[in-house]
Amino acid sequence: MNQRQMARQCVMAEVASFQNLFLAAWKARCGKSRRADVEEWWMRRETEIATLHEELISGQYQPAGYRFFEIREPDQSIVG
Repeated sequence: MNQRQMARQCVMAEVASFQNLFLAAWKARCGKSRRADVEEWWMRRETEIATLHEELISGQYQPAGYRFFEIREPDQSIVG
């Protein structure tokens, strides 16, 4: 394994650490804790994080497809 591959593996180990993944999950949950789907995921977070950790370390992780949505800004021409 060359130096670049070792550096990449060390960085991935940090990204995929349980502590880092749990912190990311906690940050993603902030402001969404009343949503049923978020709470369902949160109840099984340990299993989900363990699975994600294994997929990241093994290189098997595949991100889901993109979701496109339209952001509608309030009409600025109407002044109250």
